[in-house]
Amino acid sequence: MQNLILESTNKEAGWLKGFRKKSFESFNNLPLEQSSLFTKYTDENCLNLEKFSQNSKKSGEIPEYLKDSDSITLIRNGSNIFISEINPELKKYGIIFTDIITAIEKCPNLIKRYLLENMKSENKLESFNSAFFSNGIFLYVPKNVNVKIPFRSISLEDRQNISSRNIIIADPQSYFTFIEENYSLTDNPQPSLFTNFTEIFLGENSQVVFGGLQNLGSNVTDVDIKKCFCENNSQISWNLSMFGGKFTKSQVDSVLKGNGSTAIDNQIIFGDKTQKFDIMSNLIHTGESTTGRTRSKGVMKDSANAVMKGMIDINKNAKNSNAYLAEYAMLLSKDAKADTIPSLEIKNKDVKATHSASVSQVNEDQIFYLMSRGLSENDARKTLVYGFFEPLIQTIPLSHIRKLARSIVDSKWKGEKMSIPSKEFLSSLEDHIEDVQEKDIFSGHYKYR
Repeated sequence: MQNLILESTNKEAGWLKGFRKKSFESFNNLPLEQSSLFTKYTDENCLNLEKFSQNSKKSGEIPEYLKDSDSITLIRNGSNIFISEINPELKKYGIIFTDIITAIEKCPNLIKRYLLENMKSENKLESFNSAFFSNGIFLYVPKNVNVKIPFRSISLEDRQNISSRNIIIADPQSYFTFIEENYSLTDNPQPSLFTNFTEIFLGENSQVVFGGLQNLGSNVTDVDIKKCFCENNSQISWNLSMFGGKFTKSQVDSVLKGNGSTAIDNQIIFGDKTQKFDIMSNLIHTGESTTGRTRSKGVMKDSANAVMKGMIDINKNAKNSNAYLAEYAMLLSKDAKADTIPSLEIKNKDVKATHSASVSQVNEDQIFYLMSRGLSENDARKTLVYGFFEPLIQTIPLSHIRKLARSIVDSKWKGEKMSIPSKEFLSSLEDHIEDVQEKDIFSGHYKYR
């Protein structure tokens, strides 16, 4: 592992070499799980990072039909990178959208400022990514810029290990949508590792809509960490769908630093065969009058296994905070398993905070009812699964991700493998944003009627 760092930093600036070295030291010294609440649910055997080597320098093929003209697109496959041209009308505002390595070379001071935010990380997997990342994206949207065309990042895993580092900056009063899609080109029988670490920095009154879809191969270990830092009155909407991989460890941290900031976190997970998922969602309230909402739904089929963890952390100075955490899992077979573990750490009395969680087998009475209305048993079960996911899918304000998510759910139900969407399927998608009005979740809760 030490040689890998020296090998990857020979031509890098001194500050970046130092950053990688300190990150590697943190990786070696930190435990995989910090909280005693979740230690017994952490399977370290699924995440033996030392057995993987970093070999993402090779160049891979990029299918032409993925180069979508209706979005501002960056596609990565190893060292092969495609970036679509930014409309001159947008480019004049100073938008930067490029790969992270190019950004380090061309605007090092800007990258250094935000990259070093992670120097004091207490997360072992963040530190691993910081030490070994070899690609990723950098997006900067300046103040008062409203971008209606989605930014789109596609990563293609092709029989190799990849560490991707992404930095997204939304200056004050800016607004944009970002779509992240991670696929495997082939379902390679050899194990591989994909680590993806995304940090989003939201200035005052900025808004970011983030749509994520993961459909990696069946032998890929996926480590996906997402963090946002929200200043005064900023808003972020996470809309994440996880379907692929052998083992997926995901963590979303929404840090509500600024007064009046908001984070909405919606996640769906569908596991089949022997897939394993370890999902963590954190709402961290430090500013006043902040709002955080996390809703996760998972369906486990065959012998799939999921652990869905969540934490509402309200600081002693975060008065008037509103926080909600919900985790629900549906089991489709006796061999499937799921644990939901919502948690609260509240240090201020002047707040509204609630959580809910459940794990249950598919309801046989509901299946019987649907069959009495003419559906086959298979169609009845499928209808319940689709109905379970649909409320969260409908909240995704991205037509593109909604249709992809529904299509992959259908493929997994049928036992089919859908890796990269076909050209025909993509041509039927409409990349536009729809306004989704969410009701106040507290208004209907029995505690707050």
